[in-house]
Amino acid sequence: MLEKNDKLTLWGQQFYSLDVDQDEVIKQLGINSKLITLPPQTIVFSCESSCDNYLLVIKGRVKVSLRAANGSELILYRVKRGESCALTTTCLMAKKPYPADAMTETEVMAFLISKQQFDEALIRSEVFRQHVFNHLSQRFTGIISRIEAVKFCDLSIRLSSELLSHASGKQRIKLTHQAIANEVCASREAVSRYLKAFEKKGVIKLGRGCITILDSVGLQQLGAKKPANNSV
Repeated sequence: MLEKNDKLTLWGQQFYSLDVDQDEVIKQLGINSKLITLPPQTIVFSCESSCDNYLLVIKGRVKVSLRAANGSELILYRVKRGESCALTTTCLMAKKPYPADAMTETEVMAFLISKQQFDEALIRSEVFRQHVFNHLSQRFTGIISRIEAVKFCDLSIRLSSELLSHASGKQRIKLTHQAIANEVCASREAVSRYLKAFEKKGVIKLGRGCITILDSVGLQQLGAKKPANNSV
């Protein structure tokens, strides 16, 4: 268990806008919050569950998504180092249950702040309020951008961008068609159809549970071309 000063140092290293030296309320948050660690594939919250705590992520990644009755998934956003969950913020303030699910994708370390501590800090600290609402604004701007991409960007553009984003210098990407479909907000069938078209063009090679990029420049150029049918 970390000593008080060690916790405050860790807090200051991760959350620059929440300066414990400038705001006594924030300092008490840092002291009284709990430091938790969650293993990969841990449910952080589920749809309709009560919202009782506010998390500030120090390390790792949490996926927030909606899941349909047929099992299909719509990824809303990911919470990473130095961030908090926008849905948690809105649910705490509205005293409503969660409308979505969240699961850790990696090991996650976070500061856990109780609902009572969150409410008190929101009332007493202007710095904390600014941090919460600035992050909330940024998150919803990101969600709107994602909706715009799904609505107005052709699937070929979304798909090529997704593949290239996972490549990062590597030619072989370990991703299933369903995982890609979840990322680009499309059906697995549509994604498979486009991937096969990309393969015929010679820019990728499909394998079991993986995709090899053969021509990254060609893949990017294919994504810029609008095919006749954009059915998802």
